[in-house]
Amino acid sequence: MYTFKLKARHYFAYLFLITLASCSKERINIQNTNKDAQLMFIISEQTGGSISKTSNLRASSSAAITTYTQEESEQHQFTEDGAFRITTSLSTAPISAPMEPKSMVSNKPLSSRMSSTQASSSNSVLKDGTKYRVVLYDRSTTPSKFASTSLGIAGQRLLIDVEKGKSYDWAVFSYNDENDPGESQDVITPTTGLKDLLHAKGTTEVVPGYSGDEKEVVMPINVLLQHKLANVSVHVSVKEYPAKIISLSASLGRNTYFCKNTLDLKTGEFVQSNTQIPIGPAMNFVSNDGDSVMVANYYTSKFKSITGFSVTLNSLSIRTGANEIKSLNSPSIHHWEMSPAQGQRNVARINIQPVRDISGDKFKILSVGSSHYSLAPNQPYSGSWHALHSEKNFGPKGTYPTTNLKWNVDYRSSPLGAFDNLSAYKMVFIGYFGGPLTDNDVRQLINYIENGGTVIWSIELPISHFEKLVWQRFAGDQASEKKYTGYGVPFSDSELLNGPFGDARNTMFGNYAMAVSGTGVSNFSEPVIELAKTSSGVAAVWKARDYDFYYFGSAGMQKYSSTPVLGVNPFLLTASPDYVPKIGAWSNQERVSNSVMLMNIVAKTMDKVLGTGK
Repeated sequence: MYTFKLKARHYFAYLFLITLASCSKERINIQNTNKDAQLMFIISEQTGGSISKTSNLRASSSAAITTYTQEESEQHQFTEDGAFRITTSLSTAPISAPMEPKSMVSNKPLSSRMSSTQASSSNSVLKDGTKYRVVLYDRSTTPSKFASTSLGIAGQRLLIDVEKGKSYDWAVFSYNDENDPGESQDVITPTTGLKDLLHAKGTTEVVPGYSGDEKEVVMPINVLLQHKLANVSVHVSVKEYPAKIISLSASLGRNTYFCKNTLDLKTGEFVQSNTQIPIGPAMNFVSNDGDSVMVANYYTSKFKSITGFSVTLNSLSIRTGANEIKSLNSPSIHHWEMSPAQGQRNVARINIQPVRDISGDKFKILSVGSSHYSLAPNQPYSGSWHALHSEKNFGPKGTYPTTNLKWNVDYRSSPLGAFDNLSAYKMVFIGYFGGPLTDNDVRQLINYIENGGTVIWSIELPISHFEKLVWQRFAGDQASEKKYTGYGVPFSDSELLNGPFGDARNTMFGNYAMAVSGTGVSNFSEPVIELAKTSSGVAAVWKARDYDFYYFGSAGMQKYSSTPVLGVNPFLLTASPDYVPKIGAWSNQERVSNSVMLMNIVAKTMDKVLGTGK
């Protein structure tokens, strides 16, 4: 039996060497190749959790599920006379997980002190070029004694000469960078607090054969490295502005947050008491995500809560999407309740957002039409009115920060003379019974839209032929109105539906159905974006491709009630006084998103008008 196994090993090794030789692009790092027996180390990175078996592991052969947790602490701070809003958050994940996983990018901030947990597939390996050391210990004696140390490079297989008839303890360690981690034989002590530490250990089987038997043997050892330290990562982000960071100055609250310890290479355990690492207060950041995020990383061997962890943001300069330079020069201090754990990344985020100034005429809105279907002041059925005046949505602490909730809304129940001075308005809502009545109205509206104005058009039932002249300008002369039936029409996957109030892509447009029907458009001859279309090809919601003209084929699409009934009031909000847009069930339809979709359009319009758009 042993002879058969030995021959099988030799045959496997022979085939393996042939395979290696046949791969012209294979990179092999060979150490001291003057013998006929080698250990071949193949290195990857552990994706989180403990390793129960450290040799002959498959290197990232299957996806591990990585758990992310996030807490939005809502520490709102305002600087530069309210021009910037700063919030903080804390999230945790295994160090080997992505630095900025997509699952952690939230379209909507979490409520105060609310936390969430998300799962994501993590399948990472060491970056090519990362250097590591393999230390071998000869087990001919007890305890085993040092035999060799070899330098390896991730992306290359490492072959190390060994003696037949012996077995070896082995240890692998790396600082997760492109520097040689050193020739330590027994213990290592990271001293800077600025480097990661990876480690793995194991024991080989007895190398088959005997010296001089003229049989080549290669024993592959697949290694998963564990992160032995905890990572504290400070992120300063302007992604939500959106902008890019030009310069940044920040400092740690004190220089004694992080600790070092001595790691025994054979056992993989820390063997001494933690001692503090003095680190200077000035923080060194590296760019991430196209300069919209700056990251400073620290590592510690102390896996207990850090008392009073804080960062002072001293100054910041950014370049906005409109190519404007904005500066934050008033220092602000930010605190987190930090509890590092071995192998875990703790991300302390400082998020910078603009505060949009809506005072005076800076974002004046015109609303024309029947009070139930428009922005009539204090109208209980106006979902948009409720959403705009909620401090959860807007205002200094809202999802979309504004200076206050004092919206300048000019409401007209009749369209007579309503369109004579459109240049004074940044956004126009035209609802049921609010359409144009004269040729001059048509000209004014078309000129307004062509000059960059935003119009929300939700008339549905035509009152005069003048209405068609407006929307047909952007749909084309061949376009025609078409009735459609049903309480819901599926939204597309257009990015226009995604925004700070949530993601309405692939959800449902709720149709306030008069006689269970709505009025859409088909046969377009001008370029448009069809946002919601029936199975028969009728566009219930569409936007002119080159202009901000939004057509909604349902007059009551923004009508709200705290107790909606079948076919009525599809504008869904959370309970008073919050009135937060939500996606939910309505009239036998799942995931109706009128409120989320419309408030996202309002936010996009404000970005455009107030100079913070991409």
